[in-house]
Amino acid sequence: MKQSLTVLLLVALTAFFSGCSKSDETPVSTEVVVVESGVIAPNITIGEPMKNMTFTDQFDKEHNVADANKVIFAFKKDMGHIVTDLLKSKPDDYLSSKNIFFVADMSKMPSLIYKMAVLPDLEDLKYPILTILDEEKGAGYINANEGNRIMVVDLDGGNVAKVTFLATTEALVKEIE
Repeated sequence: MKQSLTVLLLVALTAFFSGCSKSDETPVSTEVVVVESGVIAPNITIGEPMKNMTFTDQFDKEHNVADANKVIFAFKKDMGHIVTDLLKSKPDDYLSSKNIFFVADMSKMPSLIYKMAVLPDLEDLKYPILTILDEEKGAGYINANEGNRIMVVDLDGGNVAKVTFLATTEALVKEIE
């Protein structure tokens, strides 16, 4: 039975990762785009509070990001890796000391893969990674034109002040610092 589950998991992982090939994807622009007005996504409008501001981290702890300075969103696996690779190279309190949260949208990932492969790795981290596991919730934050890039939402008193879209570690560091 245990061997059957292992084989099933390996088949599922192979199918998942073969479907995540980057070869068919359009290259991501490294240009930094700053937006200071308008509707960014259904839950994000410049000058207004972000809607549905509570997220759960990998330890099942809820966080409300209303009082944050910035919220970093990653909707694609490769962009999430840019953020997590940066965080792994920094002290555990790197984001919290700056009052910044990181939200990773994993809603398109099969729940079995998330629970068996991704969650154990996330639980090894000492800092919170907020997750979106529901596709409907994720759709409320993703920008239709820039969803393949990292989105940094600057908050001022709980209201969205500006949104920056970027795709490189260097641009992310500049935006955080």
